[in-house]
Amino acid sequence: MANLPVELSQLSTGLAQAGQRISSGSSEFPFIKLDKGGDWVFGADAHEVTDGLWAINPNSFIEGFIAWGEGELLGEEMAPMAGTPIIGSSLPEAEGAKRGWEKQVGFHMVAISGEFTGQQVIYKVSSKGGVKAVRDIVAKVVNQINGGDADIVPVVELLSDSYKHKTYGKINVPVLSVDHWQSMNDVDTALEDEAPPAEKAPAKRRRIAG
Repeated sequence: MANLPVELSQLSTGLAQAGQRISSGSSEFPFIKLDKGGDWVFGADAHEVTDGLWAINPNSFIEGFIAWGEGELLGEEMAPMAGTPIIGSSLPEAEGAKRGWEKQVGFHMVAISGEFTGQQVIYKVSSKGGVKAVRDIVAKVVNQINGGDADIVPVVELLSDSYKHKTYGKINVPVLSVDHWQSMNDVDTALEDEAPPAEKAPAKRRRIAG
């Protein structure tokens, strides 16, 4: 598949200059997804996101490939977008994969308002609509960097749209609607301002952790 339609060397340079104050993506955080009903949910208990804004960490954009069997993950190879890309043709044969190696992109984000303020999640997606949504966000970050803007953190509302497929019927697609932009320092400050009292924090983490 074609590379992302942006100049990723500019992304790499811009992020290096901006620093990395937001936590990078980690497998310890739950995964978030758009489910078949068009709702955003995260964690093993499928906590539904119905409000709030989420700050996407521009340092965490990743891309690569994933291979699925019959509901079974057969392989996954991911790398930072601004680094050395993974070449699909160099991967071993995905034996048993229904669709072979599929393009996958993703990032890490944190809720800065709403019910789940402070919750960090990982978003990885291989669907056509999902890949397009992530590509669009990356392109917007690069535009901010190229414009010399210090605010390179997209703060988004998690929405969805749909279209009718002639074979599969209604298909829901993710929409990452940019509400505004912030600097990395601004995100840290917002989280500090919105943080619950220290004695309540452990209970909240237990309730929403995936």
